[in-house]
Amino acid sequence: MATNEELEQRVKELESLVVAQYDPPSGPEYSYPSPGEPMSDEMWSHLAKAWGSGVISYGGAPYRIGNVDDINNTLTVYKADDEGRESGAVLEGYAHRMTENVDLEVKAVAGATDYVIGIQYDPLREGKPLELGVFTRPLNTNQGKKYIPIWEGTRRPSTVLSSVNWQTARSRISPTTTVSRERFLPDPRHSGLMWGTICYTYRDKTWFQLQWATEEGGEMVWQRIGFSGWSTVDYGSTYKYPGHGSYKAIARDGIRRYLRGRWAIANNSNFTAPSSQGYLLWTLDPDDRPPSEERRVVSGYNLADPKWGVVNISSTTGEVRFHPAQNTSWVDIGELSYSVE
Repeated sequence: MATNEELEQRVKELESLVVAQYDPPSGPEYSYPSPGEPMSDEMWSHLAKAWGSGVISYGGAPYRIGNVDDINNTLTVYKADDEGRESGAVLEGYAHRMTENVDLEVKAVAGATDYVIGIQYDPLREGKPLELGVFTRPLNTNQGKKYIPIWEGTRRPSTVLSSVNWQTARSRISPTTTVSRERFLPDPRHSGLMWGTICYTYRDKTWFQLQWATEEGGEMVWQRIGFSGWSTVDYGSTYKYPGHGSYKAIARDGIRRYLRGRWAIANNSNFTAPSSQGYLLWTLDPDDRPPSEERRVVSGYNLADPKWGVVNISSTTGEVRFHPAQNTSWVDIGELSYSVE
């Protein structure tokens, strides 16, 4: 996996072949580079797209902002985060690195203005194709300009700069690697891997991504992605596990959610039919709720004398309610699946 230094060396080695003005070969198709032949900026950018574009992150907060000055309408973009990790990015095959903090002006406005703090690629800017700056939406894409948005915020008239709520918009380059087993995942403490690196363990057939250990940051660790596995959920004081079947649990796989479990009432009474309000089995978190109501027919009691009912999942409250059609001492919702989008 190429480091920042290796990428820069590649750029230097090919720099002599890249010229600002050059007529590429004509015809319905052509290939390049050819030994001793130059390339235009457009040809170089096309070739370098295979490297990807985005912020290079080793954890922390590359291009962190702060030091907001309401008098001068400026803020500071820092060259490194609090742990000394640098701010760097790649766009259209060109590398951007910060060696000093940069102060940027975010002007006061007469009307609500959507600001973007990010890196701009301008193929006509000689000697400095990438530059950190403040831009407004819609972004100017004339003459081949491209961007890596890093922060976005809306400034309104008659407001101070510190009132702007900046949202992180940085896209990070996410390389891939592979090992045979989970136990061989590279140690992020000394591997030099970027934040977001994805690793596939081809013997275990499992995907992992290098992420922060906690939402607050800290050391980077490998997190399993894709199917999350089953996470058990407490029954609370109203219900209990009946002692057989699946325990109350949820699993996540992208936009899919899976619920399973068996319920009995804690005081050993029956689920009684009819029940207009139903029995509240679960209240799902907002990220686990379907976009519209979901209903499933479910069963209870035993196979010799099965009982049944309906489970209803509310898209607005996230309530999972069981409506028994017959009295039953316990209910099994099976493995209930739905999409959250």
